[in-house]
Amino acid sequence: MRTIRSERLVLRPLRTTDVPELSTRLLGDLEVMRYLFAGRALGREQADAFMRREFARPADPAGLAVLCERQSGRLVGFAGLRACACVGPDELEFGFALAREAWGRGYATEIGRAQIRFGFDELGRRRLFALSHPDNRASVRVLRKLGLHFVKCVAADAERGPRHLFCIERGSSGAGICPAP
Repeated sequence: MRTIRSERLVLRPLRTTDVPELSTRLLGDLEVMRYLFAGRALGREQADAFMRREFARPADPAGLAVLCERQSGRLVGFAGLRACACVGPDELEFGFALAREAWGRGYATEIGRAQIRFGFDELGRRRLFALSHPDNRASVRVLRKLGLHFVKCVAADAERGPRHLFCIERGSSGAGICPAP
């Protein structure tokens, strides 16, 4: 995955030195994981398997990556674009997960904008999707602020359970609604 930069953040490929911090501060934190994936904190072995499976290799155009503050280099989360199986094999969803100390700083909106720009401009996508747990009000606020529109409720997969599917189309000013996939 190519590095994505925004005003305050850098989304970059996973490094071996990131693994312990991601395992404890994000994947192992129940509050962070409450609405993500299976909705539970992951033990070290589960977190390692998740990172091997989901994080992009440097040559991959999409996948999850590590989110850091540009100025300090401090790891504040992970984000990325990945195949959106509940829509179709050629569709991408973008998402973000932030460490608790990064909540409320506008980082989700900032990296969301950067990922949308990357998906449209660098990957040539005509639309992008996002999935949100129905009870995750903060995530829904961010998605709406980014110009995404609710499409429908979907069963993402057996582990993630029901999710709200949101969509944004290239060139959308926030007024159009993506067609149902």
